[in-house]
Amino acid sequence: VVSGGNVQATPQSRPGADEYHEHKLEIRLRREKLATALSGLGKSLRFDSLVAKIGLSREFGDYEAKTMDLFIETVDQVPAVLLRGVGVAPLESDYVRCFMEMFYALDLALSKSTLAAMYFKVAYQIIDRQAVPVYKSTLKPDLVFAFASSDTAFEDIHLILEAKRDSHRNAYQWHIGQLADYALALRECQPTRTFVPLLFLHGRYLDLLVFTNRGYFRTPLGPVLYRASDDRRDNPLRQAVGKSLCRLWFFLTLPANRFGFLLGTPGVPRRLRFSADVVPATAEDAGRASGDDIVHVGELLNFSVWITGQCTYLYMATFRDKAAILKLSSTQTNRLPEGAVYRVLENYKRPPANDDDPTDSGDQGVPNLPKIFLSGNLVEDFDGFRLEFLVMEHCGTPIVSHFQSVLSDKDSRPNANAQAKLYVRQVTSTLTTALAAGVLHRDISAGNIAVKDGKAFVIDWGYAKLVKSFPDDDFTKEVAKRWSFDWEAVNRMETTKDPFTETPLYMSARLHLGSTKRGIYDDLESLLYVMLDAFSSRERASRGKKSSSKKIAQPPGFVFYSGEVAALTRLSCTQSSRCFLGKFGVSADPQSAPCTMLDAMRRFLFFSDGIHLGDRIQENDDFPRTFDDSAAKAFMSKETVLAILPLVCDDGRQVPQSPLPLIKEGDASPVRIGSNELKSTSAARPLSSGAPAYAEEGDLPPTPSSTGRAKLPAFRLRKPANPLPLSKEATRAGALEESLLRRVLRSGKALDNPAKENAEPAGNSSTKRGSPSAGGSKRAANAQSGRTLQQPGKRARK
Repeated sequence: VVSGGNVQATPQSRPGADEYHEHKLEIRLRREKLATALSGLGKSLRFDSLVAKIGLSREFGDYEAKTMDLFIETVDQVPAVLLRGVGVAPLESDYVRCFMEMFYALDLALSKSTLAAMYFKVAYQIIDRQAVPVYKSTLKPDLVFAFASSDTAFEDIHLILEAKRDSHRNAYQWHIGQLADYALALRECQPTRTFVPLLFLHGRYLDLLVFTNRGYFRTPLGPVLYRASDDRRDNPLRQAVGKSLCRLWFFLTLPANRFGFLLGTPGVPRRLRFSADVVPATAEDAGRASGDDIVHVGELLNFSVWITGQCTYLYMATFRDKAAILKLSSTQTNRLPEGAVYRVLENYKRPPANDDDPTDSGDQGVPNLPKIFLSGNLVEDFDGFRLEFLVMEHCGTPIVSHFQSVLSDKDSRPNANAQAKLYVRQVTSTLTTALAAGVLHRDISAGNIAVKDGKAFVIDWGYAKLVKSFPDDDFTKEVAKRWSFDWEAVNRMETTKDPFTETPLYMSARLHLGSTKRGIYDDLESLLYVMLDAFSSRERASRGKKSSSKKIAQPPGFVFYSGEVAALTRLSCTQSSRCFLGKFGVSADPQSAPCTMLDAMRRFLFFSDGIHLGDRIQENDDFPRTFDDSAAKAFMSKETVLAILPLVCDDGRQVPQSPLPLIKEGDASPVRIGSNELKSTSAARPLSSGAPAYAEEGDLPPTPSSTGRAKLPAFRLRKPANPLPLSKEATRAGALEESLLRRVLRSGKALDNPAKENAEPAGNSSTKRGSPSAGGSKRAANAQSGRTLQQPGKRARK
């Protein structure tokens, strides 16, 4: 291919052509996904509205008043975009070249003015990246305005300009995927940035696009280049170009902390001081005696960033000579701040362990939580999002990684089961105590349980929900003022987010099936999947080392195609204790995995009175559930079992129950519960000595059955008073679908031909053997017993 006098090899003939095409396909798919994510989230703003939203109205008014006339006088320095030939339009590179010539010519002309030092000094280097990608990246934007000129990476870029030939005013919509790709690359490397600005040059017109966590704004700046046929003596045209250049230079001369950068630098400084305003700390500050409040920031551990929505960054840090984690997160202002959740959990006062001891006033705070050193807001509200910071204790290794290393070591492998039981008891105690304090975690996953020094920590409470009303006292007012949120608005929003909040791989089955209710059972089910993953991932990794060239099949329990398929698969996998562990890739050897504990969690979560709950989970949110006391004690401590019993009485509303007085045997005085009166008998006694009976006001308390399990009150959906009449065909189709679903859950296998299996026999015993309707009575008998009968002939032999 001849291009500009140089012969270049085509992509197909280059080394690694397959990798080249795969990379181009990956970029195209990513940009299509970004364009889809931003569909309907763009908004056009006038220039005065944009500067008012950023908070720069006063600065721009002063700048425009003193510099506008000078820009109009110097517009003759702007070059013209020439045609490449007779009737041949300029290329994109021509517009980029003209823009750079305009920038340098205008910068030179303005530097001779007496106002140059105050109004025209550009603090960034303009670099052409059309041919060479950005350092440590494969993206090639046309122009970048950077803090440094050598080895410029996305961490050092302040502004990006992309040029296209099309001069249509809506041309940005056709290239929004590419522009969003650049904005995402900047956001990944610049966590303290409140918004990401991009310049879009389409033809000779310039637009400013501002990407925020909610979407993007598009503001036209106006024409900045001339055409060869333009008459520069035209007064309206001179004024339009001069006004556009004045707006552009205003943004280019702004200090970084006034145009998107919170701290005035592109990255996170090595030292931060969190006072009334977070500021970078100098080396002299760190050496002073008052340097105890300085956070020394280390390497970036992890980040979760998308073009819209919440963004999170985790940094290694040191605070007062202790290992710490710096967490920066952008969250919606109508969502619950994570720092406020930790404050509520720390303020909770646990009930005393011994009621008879007057000196026992109970412990303060929820156990097994990271210690919070510093917390607050860096930005209270920008376009509906806040920027929150947390400096907390380093909590060690994620639990799945911990068990991978333990099980790979022959010396520590025998201790794996004991550690698993200990950590599960600690996590269940934390979740139960937090729920008693009025907080539901809602995001139990492999990365949110950490292990250090024999202790399991439950971290990342950023998706937690308050499940009870807090009194309007000084504490709630202090928390709401510190994090700038409204309790009622936050609770309403968090309730609407119940079905969508959690890591999909560890989400409970009923949430995948569309349940709108959330409770402690969902978090415990997520904990079961985390422990199954901890003991199955080690086997997948060991098999991968032996045959790294072959693709290892995932266990059925961890194959995730969609939420509904995953839920049905897991409900099928949890039916039988014999194949339960194998379906999740866990060895059934008691020395290799805590089989008894995992099976107890399975029975506690998926069985009620010995009946599997698969049908009820799919059909109804308010189904009766039996509290299996014996199964709960296999993976919870006794204190946790007594504490969780009143909390699961109403798993639909997740409201902590108020305890009822203990009903003593022989006491005939009734206890009023709502509109019901319960007379105590010999059957209404506590589950164990010293364990009180609990109930919600308006519901009956749990009563022990003959098997020692406490039956919780049943909550069922009311049937409509006047149901609509259904035709015979609709009734029969519904019954057929229900029978098929029940059979799939019982057998764990999909049916090859459900219509044939449930069809009525079309013949009698005198039908010939080779006819299509032969074997009708046998097929009916097999259909009732759950077996399928293949048609005779070639299909049967196959």
